[in-house]
Amino acid sequence: MNPTPNRTHAAGRLKPTRQKATGLSLIELMISLVIGVILLLGGTSVFLSLKKAAEVEKSLASLQTGGRLAIDLISEDLLKVHFFGCNTGSVFLTNMTNTAGVAGIQNALWGVRAYERTSSAWADLPPLPTPMTAGGSNAISTQARQGSDVLSVRTGQLLPTTLSSPVFAGDNSINLTSNPECAIQQNSDLVLTGCAITAHLLRVSNTPACQPDTAENAHTVTLDTPQNSVTTFNVGYALNSQLLLFNDVFWYVADTGRQRNQQAVYALYRQSGGRSAEMIEGVEAFQIKLEHRVEGTNNQRQVNPSDPELNRAGNYEAVTVVHFALLLQSFERVLDTQDTRTYSLLDTAVPPSSGGSVGHGGGQVLREVFSAAVTLRNAAPLTSGAS
Repeated sequence: MNPTPNRTHAAGRLKPTRQKATGLSLIELMISLVIGVILLLGGTSVFLSLKKAAEVEKSLASLQTGGRLAIDLISEDLLKVHFFGCNTGSVFLTNMTNTAGVAGIQNALWGVRAYERTSSAWADLPPLPTPMTAGGSNAISTQARQGSDVLSVRTGQLLPTTLSSPVFAGDNSINLTSNPECAIQQNSDLVLTGCAITAHLLRVSNTPACQPDTAENAHTVTLDTPQNSVTTFNVGYALNSQLLLFNDVFWYVADTGRQRNQQAVYALYRQSGGRSAEMIEGVEAFQIKLEHRVEGTNNQRQVNPSDPELNRAGNYEAVTVVHFALLLQSFERVLDTQDTRTYSLLDTAVPPSSGGSVGHGGGQVLREVFSAAVTLRNAAPLTSGAS
């Protein structure tokens, strides 16, 4: 007997199954969007923060590089002060030149001078030398920024040449074996030293022979007027005497006439041989203090360049240490607010200035003070008794 089929079961197998639809509800979708926006904003904020930090780091690195380079360049010139070749440290220098304000007119061992400019005028002491006032509108006395100091040094460069014949007392010329790289020109300042206490500072009056491609370029240097007030030597010099090329070097801050990101661009300049060159961009201020020994005592004084005692007698030649400070700025706008700080350079305050003549230019830029103290290693020892 065949069992009766279970129709209910069979019918159940034939009935199609229906799947329940699943997905995000409106609330879940909105929550997901909110979380996504928060993550996006957070990522954007982190990116902007990292970008800002990178810009600040870049500006700071630029400041550090410029500051270190400025200190190195100025220090290099200061370390050459009072260098007289084999007579360094003990020399009686006779000045034969006829230009006021150069080494020897006021003191034979002129090495370092500094000059202060206020908002309106130069300090009375020391008096400005001719190289600072020559050049009309391009003169340092006109171009140097108000409120910043000017550093003057005389540096000596030992020339790789020798005398081709001895110099005798009464001679008015020097015979040389060569003019290396045509370094000796008309109006060049030379120091002839015999390695025996005496030396002479002279100015070349003729136009020396100049053949840079010729190893042996024999020529004669003459001492005539108006370059020299004394035209004959009072002592002789042997063949082994040394010859140095001397330059007046000036360091000062001036306006370049350019602008970057609406900031006036000031720079540190170096003048040598009457020609100025821009050295470091972004230097806004330059201040100097001089430390000198008081002759006949064990005292040291650190004073401003215009200090009356420093400018009395030979005290400027007793300067042993030069302290200087520079204020440098970047040009990238990396600060959130204007720079309204007052910076201290040695003991001089440099505030923000809307006029730009004295002080810094504000803006949303970084600034940093760099300072150094350089000991003059070639300074001659003083004799006691005078001050």
